[in-house]
This record gives sequence, C-alpha cells and structure tokens, in this order.
Amino acid sequence: MGLDTVELVIETEQTFGIKINDRDAEQITTVGGLYRYVLTKLEGQESPSPTCKSAAVFYRIRRALGETLGIERDRVRPSTDIEDLIASNGRRRAWNELRNTLNLDLPGLVYPDWVGLFQFGAFLLGLVTAVASFTPALPAEVAPWSLLVSFSLLSTVLILGYMDSIAVSFPAGCHSVRGLVFQVVALNYGNMMATARQWNAHEVWEALRILVGQQAGVDPDELTEDTSFVADLGLD
Repeated sequence: MGLDTVELVIETEQTFGIKINDRDAEQITTVGGLYRYVLTKLEGQESPSPTCKSAAVFYRIRRALGETLGIERDRVRPSTDIEDLIASNGRRRAWNELRNTLNLDLPGLVYPDWVGLFQFGAFLLGLVTAVASFTPALPAEVAPWSLLVSFSLLSTVLILGYMDSIAVSFPAGCHSVRGLVFQVVALNYGNMMATARQWNAHEVWEALRILVGQQAGVDPDELTEDTSFVADLGLD
C-alpha cells in the first residue's frame, strides 16, 4: 500500500471504530469495495465507539452548517475556527437554527470578556457612590445625584445580565470545530448512548465519500461505487 492508501485506511478506521488489516486493505480497489467492507465490519457491533460517536457528530455538524448557513463542506474541518464559519452578526439566530437542525444540545453562547469587566467596574463604582452618598461630610446637594448615579450604574449591571443579544461569544474550548464536536458529544452523551445504534448504510456511504474525496482532492459527489482508487483517483 502507498502512503495515500495508508492514510485513507487510518482515517476510515478512526471514523468507524474498526480495524482494517493489511491483507484486506490490499484487496480493496474501489470506493464501493471499501463501503461494503466497512458495512461488514460494523455488523455485530453492540454500539458505536466513542471515536465513532465523535465522527458521527462531526459529519452531522458539517451537514447542518451546509443546510442552515450554506457553508461549503470543504471549509468545515476539525481544525477550522468557528469564528470563520459563523459571523458575530446574527450569530444567536444561526446558533439556534443549527441546534434545531441537529436536534442536539449545543453549548450556550457567552458574553464577551468586556461585559464582565464592565459589570464588575460598574458595580464597584456604584457601590462606592452609594456609600459616599450617605457620608455626612458630603454636601447635601450632591447626595441626590450620587444616588441617581448609583442607581443608574447598578441598573446597567442588571440589564446587561439579561441582554442575551450581547452573548455572542463561543465558550472556552469551543473555538474550533473539533472543540465543538467534543462539547456536543459531552452534552448529549447520555441520550446518545441511550439511543445508541449502528451507522446505517446511507450514513456510511456519505461519510466514506467525504473521506475519500478529501484524500483524493475530488468532489465527493463525483464518487461512485465503481470509482477506482488507483485508475480513477490516482491514489498509490
């Protein structure tokens, strides 16, 4: 087997949680042959492995991003920065649409760092102003204004706490597609295991076409079961 074939075998093993021995790999010459081999290997498995779960979630996220936001799947890789895929403008709407399409829990968007700093600073300033307003040495005409400033600042802190539209930042550990996949698996692991099932034939075919397409640098939609790894794709 050449380097290209070895890499494809490794990717296939990691995606489906199976083992492909060298002798079998040498006999697989077409995309359809690999597809049927994977289906055979998956038969009898009690439940998908954690690796298989992560791979399944990755492909679901990639497909959902295409369906909801029109993002080309070639742009969606494990290392891709989520910020490059979903702009901050309209991000909450896009995030909700993605959640509905996936039918999975997604990590919640959070406030940007400056909001926390502003809230903390406003709280301290409001507290100091409130204390100063009750200080006997403070001129009487200044006290009402001090109370007003204190009330305004504290109100601002509370209002910011309830303004979800400001929360458009991705949480820690969720800045790449890989990070998002891990968090989605963690958030939904119980339900996913409770409803654990085999990959169905369609999911296997779609996943394999993507893997082969990435390895060969071709459009997955152009691949058929008769596509030869060597003659048609030039994989050594």
